[in-house]
Amino acid sequence: MENDPEHENEVEEYWHHLLTTGEITAERRFRNIFGKLPHGPRCKLCHSPYEGIGAPFMRILGRTPSNLTPNICSW
Repeated sequence: MENDPEHENEVEEYWHHLLTTGEITAERRFRNIFGKLPHGPRCKLCHSPYEGIGAPFMRILGRTPSNLTPNICSW
């Protein structure tokens, strides 16, 4: 499988912006919304719950614990 250089560049820019400024409005909006759903544990970045009432909805959105780092979702 070949890597798409354009996609890799977009991902690189996203992470550079996130880590240097710490501010991405869409991520902040998701954190505020997902933080209102009850129960933990949660993703450290987007605050989506892994258990409880909100967990089935998060699974539909693809926000499950990552296989590599369970503190961050696989999204």
